[in-house]
Amino acid sequence: MAETSRSKLVKDARTARVLELWESGKSTHEIATELDLAESEVCRILEEAGH
Repeated sequence: MAETSRSKLVKDARTARVLELWESGKSTHEIATELDLAESEVCRILEEAGH
């Protein structure tokens, strides 16, 4: 159960950081590079957040 809570916290923190960078004007490519994520993952996070 603790691992599930930790996973949710990690996901929530990642989403918050992606949104913060997106709203500051960074491109999906720049965000992916900065956070060491696939660009498709950045796009998925933005779509799920309604951006």
